Amino acid sequence: MRFNPPPNWPPPPPGWQPPAGWNPDPEWGPAPPGWQLWVEDRPAPRPDGAAPYALPPTTGNGTAMVAVAAGTCGMAGFVPPLYAARRRPHDRPFRRRMYRIAAVLLSLSGTVWILAFFGDKDGEGVLTGTIGDVASATFLLNVIASVTVAIMVRNTQPDQPLVAVEEGLARRRLRQQYREIATSDPGLARTMLLGRPDLPRNVDDGGLLDLNAMPGDQLGRFAGLSRAETDRVLDARARLGRFSSLDELAVYADLSPATVDALRDQAIFV
Repeated sequence: MRFNPPPNWPPPPPGWQPPAGWNPDPEWGPAPPGWQLWVEDRPAPRPDGAAPYALPPTTGNGTAMVAVAAGTCGMAGFVPPLYAARRRPHDRPFRRRMYRIAAVLLSLSGTVWILAFFGDKDGEGVLTGTIGDVASATFLLNVIASVTVAIMVRNTQPDQPLVAVEEGLARRRLRQQYREIATSDPGLARTMLLGRPDLPRNVDDGGLLDLNAMPGDQLGRFAGLSRAETDRVLDARARLGRFSSLDELAVYADLSPATVDALRDQAIFV
């Protein structure tokens, strides 16, 4: 977890964490309602564009799976694909393929055991006749298939987090936190320039848009409004002075349901 000071507190030195028993200076004032002082510490995106959550290749357990398949002469050949499926619990198509392969290998192993149990044997206990030939061929096929599958899946990597989804959810949480500030303390929200990406500022509010304050020439750029929609919003804002909600804006500016839905997650009215 990472210490997350409110915007009205002085920024701490890089890497600083509050020691045990630490209390903020009363002159800083209280944190905004709902502000989380501790947030999950996520790795920052790498400048070279590589996925920030990439995991290093792992081969130890995969090599052991090859040993399992070869050491049991294919009788436990169904284990490596099950191991690979377990490594990727959220990849359903991959898991289904691994389960099907495991079922085939288990069927081959079972066939060998059944033929060995019911087939005719000579005085030394060796299978004879057609059943013996079929059992030998099935056994050889099972060994080859099991070792081949084990080698193919030995380096199966764990699921990779969906970076875009993670970042999108993080920005949604930011918007929710700053939306609560805009609702409970509009004065502080104006001072922080919440919902004003058109102005230079030192806060990332997750992409909020203050539709009461944003200039008309920026509504199309940041809110995605057409020229006609922008004109209607400006006309309604001039007549009403300010909007109190997105629903009120939609009525007076005659915005389409699609436009309202697109704005719902970002619009604030300070």
